[in-house]
Amino acid sequence: MMPVGLEMWELVAISAMCSLTALSVFSTIAVSVAYLATRESEPVAAPAPAAKPVPTFAPVPVAG
Repeated sequence: MMPVGLEMWELVAISAMCSLTALSVFSTIAVSVAYLATRESEPVAAPAPAAKPVPTFAPVPVAG
């Protein structure tokens, strides 16, 4: 059953446009996945040496 008011060539054109849109979307996704899967990872910088902890209080000698 064809919708009222649309010719056969219009239905074919709409179908073709939808197919091309889907092909474009899937191609973009495939290229993005292929790029991310094949790129070389960047070298990770070595972590900076840990700073010496600063004491929060200084011990006071008790006279006695």
